[in-house]
Amino acid sequence: MFFCIAALLEDDIQNEIRRHVNKINRESNVSVKASLLPQHISLKISFNTDRIEKLEQYFDNIEIDNEIIIESNGIELLEQPENGNNSGLIWVNINENKELRNLHNKINNDLPKILDINNSWMDGDYFRFHSTIIMGNRNYEEYQIIYKALLNDYGEFKTQIKKIALFCSHETKITPGTFYQYKVKHLTTAST
Repeated sequence: MFFCIAALLEDDIQNEIRRHVNKINRESNVSVKASLLPQHISLKISFNTDRIEKLEQYFDNIEIDNEIIIESNGIELLEQPENGNNSGLIWVNINENKELRNLHNKINNDLPKILDINNSWMDGDYFRFHSTIIMGNRNYEEYQIIYKALLNDYGEFKTQIKKIALFCSHETKITPGTFYQYKVKHLTTAST
């Protein structure tokens, strides 16, 4: 099974993002696979393990040193392959800060030892924090048009990360749209 760990965005931010996703889909019929999970920021890219009890125990005991406040500075368009063609994805940029990076690094350092897994090439120092809005089902040129239309809809925001989630997929390879929310945990600081 595949798992990933993510920080959940607060309801008011998710509701605003999903309002825009609904509008995009009414106008352009893009894929909703990015919306099947709660709006989130990945903290650990998908990994395969059968050591579910150890993973759950680790997840249930995650603590942070300080509250994690995040800020976004708008959206970004990226080109991505889909079924041999060039498609796109649009995500909300999340400004990196020390607390977010520390949590990402902690998970990346801990899980390979606990679960005997390897980190993804995307994990680590070069990982870019983001929250995907839409992806796939249209060619890249169409995504460029959608992106330009969305630029004014997505402004900056600031919020606190209060919950993390463990997502799971039972597929034999990482496939967007096949993950579900397996567990949720309210973050606590080590001093509480």
